[in-house]
Amino acid sequence: MVASTLSRGDVAIIAVNTEDNGNPQLDLISFVLLKPVGSGTVIYFTDRAWSGAAFAAAGGGDGTFTYTAATDLPAGTVVQITQAQLNAAGINLSDAGDTLYAYQGATADTPSLFLHAIDIADGTAGFDGTELTNTGLVSGTSAVALGTGAGISDIDNAEYAGRTHNIQAADLFARINTASAWATNANSPQDGNAAGAPITTAPDFVLIGGGAGAGEGIVTIHLDGTFNAGTLGYQIEQAFQNDPGLFSPNDITLDTVRGLYFFVDSDANGNNRIIQGSIDQLLNNPGGTPAHTILYSNANTGANGVIQSIAVDTANQRIYFDVGTPGSGSTFNRINYNTTSQTPTVLATLGADRYVTQLAIDFTRGTVFLDSSQIESVFSNDAIFQNY
Repeated sequence: MVASTLSRGDVAIIAVNTEDNGNPQLDLISFVLLKPVGSGTVIYFTDRAWSGAAFAAAGGGDGTFTYTAATDLPAGTVVQITQAQLNAAGINLSDAGDTLYAYQGATADTPSLFLHAIDIADGTAGFDGTELTNTGLVSGTSAVALGTGAGISDIDNAEYAGRTHNIQAADLFARINTASAWATNANSPQDGNAAGAPITTAPDFVLIGGGAGAGEGIVTIHLDGTFNAGTLGYQIEQAFQNDPGLFSPNDITLDTVRGLYFFVDSDANGNNRIIQGSIDQLLNNPGGTPAHTILYSNANTGANGVIQSIAVDTANQRIYFDVGTPGSGSTFNRINYNTTSQTPTVLATLGADRYVTQLAIDFTRGTVFLDSSQIESVFSNDAIFQNY
């Protein structure tokens, strides 16, 4: 193929990191080709200010990176522009706010067609001033602004986290320009999609887990042989983060038949809950906080109310869980799907020296397995005891 002249909708920026204070400190831009391109195709990426008629001169951390396709590339190819490449082009993405443009033109200073733009990290909800003037780009249609997000006043890092497989290119471009379809945070760089990966391929496996400590939320992990040059690789997407309505998500389980997930939201301060959510809503609207149903809560009960583990009976739509800690004893309880603020049925009460750290249920045979363990370190005798 010869070098391609692109149209709007053929290229989209799908990840940006501007984080200067995180670990690692990682500026990054990822973009996806939504049509095949020929060898020698040139696309410019810049964070220089746009006046409505021209770009400002480079300098002060603003510059232009020139991407040239080394070979013919298929639609769905992801390209990463690394921190080293950005720095070599004079670009230091600002976590105080930056607008990035992708375009083609005779030179880096003479854009003939703006392909895409993204506004990030400035703490405002849209593009400002002349940022889109005379570009032909429209916010929400061919450009996306990610200044703020759910529970985040200033988005520094973001990655498109919506569905990419089994979707028309025009529909995918529209979703990329929908701010709620992005996973965002203020302090943890995203991995930026796997370079060279055909993101239009469905992942072989998807894992969903709770996350806490760096902003409470839910994380999805895609596992697929298309990542990392054919070996089993992974793609982490923070489905949502920094939800002020969560305490500390941990044990999580799924009912994939009904499209539901359930998780324990329990911390050391006496905030303990069982929460239900929709898998479809989580995956299809990853940048926004899902609507959760609080099935059970025993807030402000301290250590006596800690919840460690849950199990779900998908056939009868029931959730089983423990409440309690060492020294206080535990109860083994049951609640139902879809009903808020339930009073659980207590199925068993364990003694003060018995408590649950993990549970598993064989619903076919009606057998419950409860793990009860504690490690006590006795430094004066230089010994460790483990009780079951």
